Amino acid sequence: MIEMLKIYFLAICCALMLGCGGSSETDPEPQNAYQVAVTVVDANSQLPLADAQVSIAEQAQTSDQQGYSSFELAAGSYSLSVSLAGYQTHQQSIELGEQGLSLNINLEALPTVSGPLYVFHSDNDSSYNIEHWGDNWGSGSVISDLDDASMGRVVNITSGTAWGNKASIAWGNEPENAVAIDAYTHLRFKIKANSFTAVEVVLQGPSNPESKVAYALSSGTPLEDGWVEMEVPLPYGFSQLTWLGLIFDSTISDSLLLTDIYMLSQELVTSQPSSAAPQPPALADNEAVVIFSDSLSEDQYISVWNSNWWNAPFYSPGVIDDNNYARY
Repeated sequence: MIEMLKIYFLAICCALMLGCGGSSETDPEPQNAYQVAVTVVDANSQLPLADAQVSIAEQAQTSDQQGYSSFELAAGSYSLSVSLAGYQTHQQSIELGEQGLSLNINLEALPTVSGPLYVFHSDNDSSYNIEHWGDNWGSGSVISDLDDASMGRVVNITSGTAWGNKASIAWGNEPENAVAIDAYTHLRFKIKANSFTAVEVVLQGPSNPESKVAYALSSGTPLEDGWVEMEVPLPYGFSQLTWLGLIFDSTISDSLLLTDIYMLSQELVTSQPSSAAPQPPALADNEAVVIFSDSLSEDQYISVWNSNWWNAPFYSPGVIDDNNYARY
């Protein structure tokens, strides 16, 4: 009888042990998840971009009509990638903490390849109707057509008297006949001159402020018979053109020859630093006024950040080796 009780007691103990799992191992604690909110916009217009592919670690989502996507991830370091047809792929490293992250991603549009837009050319007609051809813009410059032995059809421009010794020529349309140039990135023209040393390239449009940039003629590419070919970038974001003007500077009254003025599209190479900026020296609060820094604290809260102020460059942020920078 006692033996039976022992067996019965042992059976109960075994059943209790099996019911408790028979093991002292415990399940791992679940990791907390934190939100990464990503909004994708066009770097130029700042409008939201739908259908962008947003990837963080092994997770991928598509942005909605507001350019928004959201992830739930454990705290840690991740790689973010954003891609969309017609735009440059964006990649950066992110550090996710308990406070979560809210990111605004600016995607740069890829340039649209197009044939040249001829203004005046020795071998080609103008690509668009020009209402005001060869205007001197009130400079008093004298403009005439010539046949050059090297280039064929050219324009001869003589210094006027209203603007000193400058020589100018311009082509223009009224605002209702503005020409779309947003597909073009550069302006080319050929010049033969003796005393002229610089040129101001002037663009005007109904929806853009005037752009006026000076270039040294010595920066051009030498050609045969004293000719030089200039290639200059068009202002970023300039969409509609009414007037294109070229103003040549000289210390004496003189003449020059000009031909083959046209716009073209070239692949834009977006520049960025190749390494992080060096650490700034240790400064006391009264030794510096900080506006933007990855390592120093701003002195005051800035309520309006990166305002374009009409024709200022466009702003976009970037990260290299976890160091922030601003690109304009």
